[in-house]
Amino acid sequence: MAEAKDDPGAELFLRVSRGDEAAFSELFKMYAKPMVNYSYRYLGNWHDAEEAAQEIFLRLYRMAPRYERRASFKTFIYRVATNILRNWLRDHLRDRETGSLVLVDAIPGVERDLDQDLDHQALLARVAGELPRLPERERAALILVALEGHSYEEAAVVMETSFRGVKSLVHRSRERIREALKSGRQEMGDGR
Repeated sequence: MAEAKDDPGAELFLRVSRGDEAAFSELFKMYAKPMVNYSYRYLGNWHDAEEAAQEIFLRLYRMAPRYERRASFKTFIYRVATNILRNWLRDHLRDRETGSLVLVDAIPGVERDLDQDLDHQALLARVAGELPRLPERERAALILVALEGHSYEEAAVVMETSFRGVKSLVHRSRERIREALKSGRQEMGDGR
């Protein structure tokens, strides 16, 4: 594992664990935007994403005195965030339909030909509409790998599973979205 000095987030969080308030401010500046964006992709709306990001940083602050570095700080913060977002969905969004911004590029095999689909925006909306319907672990794996840019290995650590487990979850999520889009075309009378 790399030294803390090779991992600016870990170095700052170690300082936070020793009571350095200024280090927490620096850490917040470094990770606030990525945590809000990750939360938005997971939850589907900005208001909830901002509240969840605040909860992430509150949890980090409370955890700081007990911090033991076992992985990169980036992996650590995404693991904390994922756990909080799972709980957030369970506690706050149980019966609410959420929307999400999903890039069509995250789903290989989905055609982007504007002549074949009504238009690119309609396709984006259809793909985004499928993300909340995915099982929670598949959604988390897809967001971490395809949208947040984590490697399969990093996502495995965040999700506390294996490399193969993450690959399988991402594959299944992509297949479910492809199938849902395909069946949606058939339901609309489009035989493709």
